[in-house]
Amino acid sequence: MIDKRKRTTKYTNKKTSSAKKSSARRKNSGKKKKSGGKNINTSNICIALIALAAVILIFVSVTLIKTLSYDRIYEGIYINDTNVSHMTKEELHQYLEETYGKPLDSSVLSIYFSDYLKWELKASDLNIEFNIDAIVEAVYSHGHTGNIFKRLGEINSLKNNNIHINVFEEEFTEPLVSYNEDIVDQLVDDIIYNSTCSPVQHSVEINYASVNIVAGSNGYTFTEENVKSAILSAINSMKLSSINIKEYGEATAPAELDIDEIAAQINKEPVNASYHVEDDRKTLTIKPFENGFSVDKSDLQEIAQKLSTASEGDTFKVNITKIEPEIKSLDMPTYEDILGTGSTDFSTGSSSKNRNHNLKVATDTLDGYILLPGEQFSFNTFVGDTTKEKGYLPAAGYAGGRVVDTYGGGICQVSTTLYNAVINSVNVDVDVRYNHSSTVSYVPFGLDCMINYGTNDFKFTNNTNYPIMIEGIYDKTGTLTYNIRGVDEYDDIKYLFISTEDSVTKYKTVYTTDRTQLQSGKNGGKYTVTRVTLKNGVEIAREEFSKSTYRAMDRVVLDPSLVTPKPSTPTPEPDITPTPTITPASIPFYGQLL
Repeated sequence: MIDKRKRTTKYTNKKTSSAKKSSARRKNSGKKKKSGGKNINTSNICIALIALAAVILIFVSVTLIKTLSYDRIYEGIYINDTNVSHMTKEELHQYLEETYGKPLDSSVLSIYFSDYLKWELKASDLNIEFNIDAIVEAVYSHGHTGNIFKRLGEINSLKNNNIHINVFEEEFTEPLVSYNEDIVDQLVDDIIYNSTCSPVQHSVEINYASVNIVAGSNGYTFTEENVKSAILSAINSMKLSSINIKEYGEATAPAELDIDEIAAQINKEPVNASYHVEDDRKTLTIKPFENGFSVDKSDLQEIAQKLSTASEGDTFKVNITKIEPEIKSLDMPTYEDILGTGSTDFSTGSSSKNRNHNLKVATDTLDGYILLPGEQFSFNTFVGDTTKEKGYLPAAGYAGGRVVDTYGGGICQVSTTLYNAVINSVNVDVDVRYNHSSTVSYVPFGLDCMINYGTNDFKFTNNTNYPIMIEGIYDKTGTLTYNIRGVDEYDDIKYLFISTEDSVTKYKTVYTTDRTQLQSGKNGGKYTVTRVTLKNGVEIAREEFSKSTYRAMDRVVLDPSLVTPKPSTPTPEPDITPTPTITPASIPFYGQLL
């Protein structure tokens, strides 16, 4: 049995589907109609655009034809300052006849360089003849010759960039004007030769009160092309009045001022009056004071900026400030005061004739040596090597733990004596000092000063406020004395030096079969020197001043097997150098040579 509700439903669905299809067909039909309307509108627009383009093309074509067929001179063409645009050939010909047909016999071209008349050019000397027909054709040719594109480009360019025709320089199929070129060329050469010049440099004059800056001027260089063009342009203008040829040259400006260099020449610190020692170190002079000067660089810079617009010879002044030194005068020292002294003895037999000679040579060298405040003295630098060429002789000296002869032997007694003069001088300070390898007998132990050229030096510095002088005195009787002379600023201060034995090293006895090696022995040891400062005779300070260490020197005696015994004669005791002592009453006291 069939369900009727289902059949009915099926039927109903069919009807609905059929209705939908019908509705869709109606809609599609409407769409097609609308689409056809749009196509009609597009076609109309295209037709309108084509018509507009055709109109524009016709307009442009007409304009181009009209432009290219223009039988007059195009816009933007001048002959000199006269606008000849839109003239016909006939009108231009008539104008040229009126302008260039007049004789130039009475016309003169005056040529200046700066404000000075240099040259005159008479038109009558040029024999000028204008080819008016050629000029007309040359002027008319602008925009009228060439293909369409060339003509249109030139016509358009003339509207934006006017041209001024110089008939003397215009290039055409035939000359536009004839004239005596030799006269012009000679004039051009003369102008270039006489007008080319280097710049006049700015000058700087410095005196004690001011710096004066004088403005220079430009230099000029000229080319034949520029000068000739200027002359021909003047002739072409038919005025022939005057021209300043400088306007046609290339200017070269003067060099810019070096402000830093000028300031460096002026600015300087003041210099006090001072002592000066000549190269011989024994001649003292007084160098006069020098004022200092100062200039403001910003003032100089301001003037430098004005020079670019200044005329040659304009002068600008900048003040200079004078600075005076603190010390303007000094008194020449007379060296009346003895700041410190040292004395040793060379009168004993142990000081040979050669050794004494060496003491004299070195003392003569040192005597009169001047040391300025703050300067350092070097024994090895000034005295130098004690060579034969300098007059020194062989004498005893220490070498390798032995006493040997060497040129300049004994020179250490000179350095030692000078050392003792220095240490007794207030504010003359020892910088470098060495003690001997073994003890010496002419000063207390610890107060010697050994020198050896190239290795061991003696140096001291003058820390006083005045020059000091070394005074060396060689007394033939056997006394060597050195004084430090100057201005005694501390006459109430004296020094006392005390040598203390810290330890003793006994010498050894060795034997030899070589009689030339025999020598006395010397004890070594360590010694401390104490400096006592006295003010008006009263001790105010005590301090360790120096330490010295000495090696013992072997006693070398002949091997006993080589010695013939003498029973009746006792064997002598070895020669031992005693330790010198210091007597406080003498400041300082030096022992005798042994």
